[in-house]
Amino acid sequence: MPLICEDFVFDWAYNKISNSLDIQQFGNIRVTSTSYYLISFLDFIQSPRQTKHLFSSRFVDFRKAFDLVDHSCHQQSPRLAGFLTGRQQAVRYQNYISSFQQLTHGVPKGTKMSPLCFLILINDAITNTTHHWKYINDCTVGLPIDNKNPEYSALQAKLEQLQQWTEESKMTINHTKTVVMHVYTLVAVPLPSSPWALIPSKWFGRPSYLGSQWMTS
Repeated sequence: MPLICEDFVFDWAYNKISNSLDIQQFGNIRVTSTSYYLISFLDFIQSPRQTKHLFSSRFVDFRKAFDLVDHSCHQQSPRLAGFLTGRQQAVRYQNYISSFQQLTHGVPKGTKMSPLCFLILINDAITNTTHHWKYINDCTVGLPIDNKNPEYSALQAKLEQLQQWTEESKMTINHTKTVVMHVYTLVAVPLPSSPWALIPSKWFGRPSYLGSQWMTS
């Protein structure tokens, strides 16, 4: 019975919010997949209009995204709040069971509602950025940079906005999985003297992106 009830709630919630979901979100949404994500991303960086530009992008990953969802962030939706609040959890070890504790973070794993709850939470992240892509908790922010006059302040501003959203949404960026990629077609251009310190990251030359391998040759 609980699973049947969850199906009704999920269908209601999905139909209610599907038209307002970020069109650049490609995860846990019907008729989308990693293939659509890659096509959109590759179409932009390989577009003829970008041949005189460096494409600078930042791949951002959120740490334990599903486990750290703050229940208070869903209070604006009574049905979703009711699905998350009031849950308790105990730990069993051999024949011993701990006392139950109230949960204030995280979404129940193995349920249809869990991914939807996270999509609602991350929906308004970086939506004011023209060139962005999302796959559930993975976000990509990118901008074309003029080869002759490389200027990274616009991208820095977008990253600052993402950092502010992260703090307001009580999320945490996983810096070990946050990386920078630069794509250029003519000659190499000067890179920032130091990667954006606000969101520490690492640089790479041959990344594996959503199952596809980028070659340096």
